[in-house]
Amino acid sequence: MNIILSSVLMISSLVLIGLGLMGFRHKGVSGVKAFSLLMLAMAVHTAAYAVELRSPNLETMYLWTRVEYVAMSFYPFLIFWFAREYVGERKFANRYVMAVLLVINIITLFLVQTNPLHGWYYENLAIDNSLGFPVLAIDKGFWYLVQVVALYFAIGYAFVVLLNRRIKTRGSSRRRVTLILAGMSVPFVVSIIYMLGLGIGKLDLSPFAYIFLSLLVAAGLYRYDILFLSEVTHEMIFNTIDESVIVVDGEGYILKINQATR
Repeated sequence: MNIILSSVLMISSLVLIGLGLMGFRHKGVSGVKAFSLLMLAMAVHTAAYAVELRSPNLETMYLWTRVEYVAMSFYPFLIFWFAREYVGERKFANRYVMAVLLVINIITLFLVQTNPLHGWYYENLAIDNSLGFPVLAIDKGFWYLVQVVALYFAIGYAFVVLLNRRIKTRGSSRRRVTLILAGMSVPFVVSIIYMLGLGIGKLDLSPFAYIFLSLLVAAGLYRYDILFLSEVTHEMIFNTIDESVIVVDGEGYILKINQATR
């Protein structure tokens, strides 16, 4: 069974890598760098967990957990950064908040790599065989909870600003934001289930949720070209133009008007 699960995760990782690399093709567009790095971080996490599921002993499992956290540690920062750039919000998501998140994430990476010395991130590591194959079982340390709070803070911010953007847009632009929200919702709900201990044994379900995330984002790329993030580009240039400018989508819905038009 673990071989099947590991294979599924490897396929998902390849999809995420493809999405991340596709984003770098449009590196001049605001927000796309954070998006691409987030996809690649999820790919690393997913692939490393796939190998962890096939690891025969605790030492090897912890080794791959450390690899996972090279990417996982920075989820809060990357999610916050992407949402900030996508909607162009700077008042709350200022450089000081970004710096605090980044410092927390760097500390998380350091504590995971050095956990045997202090137990601040994992109080205990063991193997659980209740599913018929070995799975890493953890007892959470105090900094684990700090990282979770940082992650949910970033996700909460992203949901608020994206919902606000969805309310203010129409047509394909609204559907584009809806796909992003749907893609983010699946891993968020799954992570809550895992945190509450309501999942499948000790299996970490989050990497499996990235499969749905990647499919939803891929659908957005195919139909609505998510990675161009045109809303941000428009917002940045509109107020520098003295003439009236009105932007509509392919269906005739008005997406934005500049200050001159108002």
